[in-house]
Amino acid sequence: MAPNRERTSGTTYQVFLSFRGPDARQGITDVLYYAIIDAGIRVFRDDEEIQKGEDIGEEILRAIEESRIFVPIFSINYASTMENLLGSLPERFP
Repeated sequence: MAPNRERTSGTTYQVFLSFRGPDARQGITDVLYYAIIDAGIRVFRDDEEIQKGEDIGEEILRAIEESRIFVPIFSINYASTMENLLGSLPERFP
């Protein structure tokens, strides 16, 4: 399944929602996501679940770079995603 997002060609995302899978995918993440879209704001939310130890894809890293605001949604399992992200950052931002 492709990431669920609103995007106009040639523009950046205004908001990147960062969350960790099943413990945050439903509930507050959905409420926030649809409220942001209803406000007319371009938002990126990845709907593919990234497993612990799996590399974060190029598309997600590019979406982070193209976003003005990064919104972390903290949950019990959020840190496992951040471990993956932080491991990729030195390569992207030397």
